Amino acid sequence: MNNEVVIGIIDQPIIAESGCNLSSFGEKYLPASYVKLVESTGARVVPIPFDASRQHLFQLFHSVNAIIFPGGDADFTPGTLFYDNAHYLFNLTLQANDKG
Repeated sequence: MNNEVVIGIIDQPIIAESGCNLSSFGEKYLPASYVKLVESTGARVVPIPFDASRQHLFQLFHSVNAIIFPGGDADFTPGTLFYDNAHYLFNLTLQANDKG
């Protein structure tokens, strides 16, 4: 049995602000401050791609002990891929909590 704590952190799409082209850095990011904080507790971090399929999100959900939903500039507009998949993961969390 493995007692290692594994925390999933959902990554975020890069939102180009006025005049700031960030596309050379990729299309998404995982805030290093969140990763460092989790790792400082001795837990392991698993990135959760916001654009993963529902099947992959389901598998990742069942392989972690907790999920962090970073804030900041995240676009929580209903209908966006980030929102829809974050909402899906949040609902899985609520269902797991209801089951105890």
